[in-house]
Amino acid sequence: YDETTRTERPWDVATIGVLAGVWKPRFVFLNCCRSSDPMNQPEAYALSDAFYRLGALGVLAMQGDIDGQAAENLAAAFYDALAAGRPVDVALGKARKAVIDFNGLKERDWALPTLRLRVPPEHVLPMQFTDFEAARSKVEQITEFQAIKGFINRRTLRREAWRCVDPQMFSHLPKRLLLITGAKKAGKSALAHWCLEACAYRGHNLHYVRVEKNDHEGEKNYIEVLRRIRDGDGISTAPLAGLPSQAFREFNWQLNQRLRGEEPGSTPIPDGEIIDNKEGWRDGLPEGTERSLCRAFGRALEEAARLMGNKPLLIGLDQLKIREEHFRLYLLPELIAPILNDPSSGLRLMLVTTADQYTAFNLTCLEHLPEVEIKKLGLFRKDETELALLEFSRYYWHPLSKRQEEIVKTMAEFVGQRDWEPENVFPKIKGLLELTRP
Repeated sequence: YDETTRTERPWDVATIGVLAGVWKPRFVFLNCCRSSDPMNQPEAYALSDAFYRLGALGVLAMQGDIDGQAAENLAAAFYDALAAGRPVDVALGKARKAVIDFNGLKERDWALPTLRLRVPPEHVLPMQFTDFEAARSKVEQITEFQAIKGFINRRTLRREAWRCVDPQMFSHLPKRLLLITGAKKAGKSALAHWCLEACAYRGHNLHYVRVEKNDHEGEKNYIEVLRRIRDGDGISTAPLAGLPSQAFREFNWQLNQRLRGEEPGSTPIPDGEIIDNKEGWRDGLPEGTERSLCRAFGRALEEAARLMGNKPLLIGLDQLKIREEHFRLYLLPELIAPILNDPSSGLRLMLVTTADQYTAFNLTCLEHLPEVEIKKLGLFRKDETELALLEFSRYYWHPLSKRQEEIVKTMAEFVGQRDWEPENVFPKIKGLLELTRP
């Protein structure tokens, strides 16, 4: 099913062949009759074989006609076992038992599945688990994640974005920067929060910073931005905030000396904690100051990732209120580019920008890099209005009464006269549901 065109397309041998070199599934489950029986159904067997030749590490298919309820029970038990961390062969054994428990040994349904592997079964879908209940108790307390409970639609976009920032789950992807840009109020921050939430459930190290300006301040200079990243924004809640202060000893030492106009290295770095003297940036600092400070800050972030454990550190930067020339001339070439160019880096970056910033910051120069994934968000389209509003409404209020559903559909007719902003529409829908509760 193509979400972009909202059309269905058949999966045939020719379609699978086109995918060669573009997509290689780790595992394929063809839960349909005679999908691995070359004698009775050559076309179906060819489908199973096509996935194997495509490079799938495992293919599970059926060598005969299987009862519909048996197929359902088999799939449910198989996926339950996978979710519990079992390798595919053990999961299939448990699934066979579930079918036997359903209709006994007199029926052959339990014996119909065939599993074809090109690697040991434990290597097909290697699972990495965290303490889910412990993680959930922490994640549910995070304000940013509470605000996206009703984040709907954009399914393909969400999965593609998540794969870029979760290198342990998708280690074959060389992405080190996820760049989210697009129209105002299109849900860019919500997508960033959704990716962070997925990583938080897996116990990753996260640091999320809003580089916003106060009403009485102008746009920040690059040193103010570095300090904001180091110290956090004072808004984000753990585990979204907090970097180990000891990682920034060298940076703080260089910062204090550079802002006094001194050359670092004239005196050795002292032992113990080094405090930032909070001197301000000014024009006319010695040549090379920007490069030196940005490179020292990058080393500090790498040290922070090392101190925080054996998982990559994902740093998300949102609401980038920074002088355009400071981002373009200093942060991009001296901080971000070295991280992208270092295959051994323990850092992953996520930037959220407006469409205007995307151009002004010269981020178009990153479009050709394999280490960078760019996601451009637009407003919700007119043709997806009713489906999106109903999905959102059913999340908050399930089941919808007949009157509520009619109200939502009427609202969709009004909203869907043009492309629309989810941040403006969803709160109104939520209010209507409250007013019309049964």
